[in-house]
Amino acid sequence: MADAPDSPAELRQRAAAYAATVDIPIDVATIEWQVTERAHRRAGVCRYDPASRDLTIELSWPACRDGGWERTRGTIRHELVHAWEFRRYGRSDHGDRFALMARSIDAPLDRDCAIGRVELACRECSWSDPRFRASRPVRQPATYACPDCAGPLRVAHRCGPTWRTAVGYRLARQQLGDRW
Repeated sequence: MADAPDSPAELRQRAAAYAATVDIPIDVATIEWQVTERAHRRAGVCRYDPASRDLTIELSWPACRDGGWERTRGTIRHELVHAWEFRRYGRSDHGDRFALMARSIDAPLDRDCAIGRVELACRECSWSDPRFRASRPVRQPATYACPDCAGPLRVAHRCGPTWRTAVGYRLARQQLGDRW
């Protein structure tokens, strides 16, 4: 089960099967699993209906496809902690209680974002920020500076091209075509 699922349907089945192996005090068989092909900014979400106490965990197919099965397993554990909090306390956040349970099952604390289409990064320090759209800093990185050290920025698309200027952006966009 180390390889990434081949389809959203397989991801849904695998997620439910994997969740059953996680040592968390919640009946995971009562959770509805869904997969969306539309979510690009988050890897997963846990939804709770207080009236019915129904739980739904929705995973992002693009995040699984791009991030791999190991990262997706972390997302599943993260969302299971939310499910546990919702079922036990009626609400969930990323507070101390969440962090304590997350550490106990080795769930990452930061699974809110999927892998960005591009990464804006400093050329002089380690600062970076995933981006999902062609925002102004992505289109014109030379006119912006690193928020940490004021160094120059570069942009890298997950399909390979990198650029430092508006002209570079236009060339990369043209080169990528439908893969943008």
